[in-house]
Amino acid sequence: NYAETKGFIVQEGTNALFFADGAFAGELTGGKYAFKDLGAAQVQEATGIRNIGRKIASFFTGKNYDKIINANTIVIVIVREAAFPLVYSIKDVPTAGIRSEVGIYFEASIRNIIQFYKTLLLDKKMVTFEGFGATILPAVQTIIEETLTGADPVTISANAQLRQSVLEKLQASIGELYSFIQVNRVVRLT
Repeated sequence: NYAETKGFIVQEGTNALFFADGAFAGELTGGKYAFKDLGAAQVQEATGIRNIGRKIASFFTGKNYDKIINANTIVIVIVREAAFPLVYSIKDVPTAGIRSEVGIYFEASIRNIIQFYKTLLLDKKMVTFEGFGATILPAVQTIIEETLTGADPVTISANAQLRQSVLEKLQASIGELYSFIQVNRVVRLT
């Protein structure tokens, strides 16, 4: 009910990207954004939706304000700011003397949310961890196989040097595929 609109909240750990008529117009980080002096009667008028648009635009300055207030269409995209987990189970890895199943859990984050949006979200409503994870699975699998070939499967989980090697290769490979994604750390390799 627009008559009861008092503002909006961008959940902590996320950013709200505003696109006005298809062009990036601004970004708001997590927090509460209250509309001041927005009366019920004002919203019920035919211009009520436009007034809410003005209230949202008031959080931006200069050209961004003009972009938003004069836009015919405003799209708001919510993007996770915090790191996200990627978990894989890679089967049939040729470790020393035996083919093993290797589990890897690493964390990544979005380094450039505008580039992320333009590359992965432009024609979709959402991108999930699982969906993104599936797109990089071949690269992850290749790195695991190349790095762990011949490694003693019993010592993989305790080998900090192997974890570091996998991390560096993930950072390089995923950075090359998607420069807007940063692999932060390998949490677990088993």
